[in-house]
Amino acid sequence: MVVVAREMMGRTLPFIVPRESAAVPMIRQNVASGTTVHADESGAWDILHASYPMLRVNHSREFKSDDGACTNDAESWFSRLRRAEYGVFHRISGRYLQAYSDEMAWREDHRREPNGLHFRRVTGAALRHPKSGNPAGLLATGHRLMAEAHVISALTERRARLAGELRAKQADIRQMKAAIASIDLCIRMFKADYEPESIAPKVTFGKNPAVLPKGSGSRRALDILRETGEAFTAPELARLILERMEREPSEQAISMLAKTIHSSFKRQKNPVVIYDRASTWPGKWRLLPP
Repeated sequence: MVVVAREMMGRTLPFIVPRESAAVPMIRQNVASGTTVHADESGAWDILHASYPMLRVNHSREFKSDDGACTNDAESWFSRLRRAEYGVFHRISGRYLQAYSDEMAWREDHRREPNGLHFRRVTGAALRHPKSGNPAGLLATGHRLMAEAHVISALTERRARLAGELRAKQADIRQMKAAIASIDLCIRMFKADYEPESIAPKVTFGKNPAVLPKGSGSRRALDILRETGEAFTAPELARLILERMEREPSEQAISMLAKTIHSSFKRQKNPVVIYDRASTWPGKWRLLPP
């Protein structure tokens, strides 16, 4: 897949990655510290809250958020890439996706320049470049193998995650069946001819007492750790988040949000925070040095 980083009035940098989260190290390498980063609601960008001031926009509701978050520059480039695929190239092979993306990034960055200047620059670069010892056709097999490795890596990770979720849900189902069987026995103790199977299942929905948008808890926790430079327990972070968002910091809301933050931080594949239990009790979360 293609991930793009666009600087306002600056360069366009496309990255070819197996999944969005794999682009995080590249973004950190190319985006200066202190830069305000605009991104959509993808969870892959949550970890960037530890490194940059972040503005997020939910494209399912709006194209620009109230705080000014907007990714239209990136969407504009993706639109040009898609139109080039349909109307110019007709097909873009995965093995050469980076080359096509780089070309469209260059065209985008220099779109306001005359075509004659483009021609002189391209031909001049081609004439100055030494003879290539690696024609594209000879590298096709290597590119194909690399692409297959990315696909296999992404699919195996996805399967492992689904298998883990399935195992956890199967354990929950076994516990629920045992609980239902116990209740059925109790019902028949009081009324032997009663048929518990005739009881219609009731649909239930879990409620979030904090009423926070999905994913916003861990993002705002990273913002607090970055802005303060201090360490906090998960409940302390939860209380600060609720206060910042002008939500009622009830015990239930703090407890649920704290569990969410703790779980999200523990699942980070490329950790930007550490849980310090050696020097403090209870343990506190703090940012790792950049």
